[in-house]
Order: sequence, then structure tokens, then C-alpha cells
Amino acid sequence: MTYIAEVLRQYCRLPLTPQRPRRADRLLAAELQNRKVPLALVRAALVIGASRRTVCSSPSLTPIRSLHYFLPVLDEILKGQPIDPTYIDYLEQRLFAHAQQAP
Repeated sequence: MTYIAEVLRQYCRLPLTPQRPRRADRLLAAELQNRKVPLALVRAALVIGASRRTVCSSPSLTPIRSLHYFLPVLDEILKGQPIDPTYIDYLEQRLFAHAQQAP
């Protein structure tokens, strides 16, 4: 699978994201590839951003409509300490469990 396809797959499988990416999402995924942002960091940003939105926030928030929503989280990760991949796995499990319980 290509980098762009994997970024878009990871994005669209999250709760509260569209089932199909928009053109702007594809362009951003290509930009991330050009910037050589590792897929693991993109995945971490997606999981952390979606978790903040669904687990820690008000349930009345609207769905995430763009991959651009996750750029500030990605910038945080790029500037901060390395993130343990097992923490991202845990957070992802919690995110999907929470999404299944939501009405």
C-alpha cells in the first residue's frame, strides 16, 4: 500500500471521520509524504486527535471533516518527546471501544 493510501485509510477508519477522503485530504497526505513524515507519527497524531475529540470532549461535537484537523497534533508530536507505540495502541483500543459504546 502506498504512503498516501495508508494515511487516508488510517484517517477514514477513525470514529467521527468521513468514510471517504476528500481531495484536500489526498493533497495533504501527499504533502506529508513529501515532508517525509513517518507513518507511525501520522498514525499517532490521528489516534491522539481523535481520542481527544471523542473520549475527552463533549459528545455534542460535530464529526471531523478534514485530515487538516490533525495537523496541530502532528506538530505537537514532531516538536515533543517521542511517543511510546504501545501507548498509541492502548489509546486506539480505548478510542474504538468508546466509539462502540456511544449511542
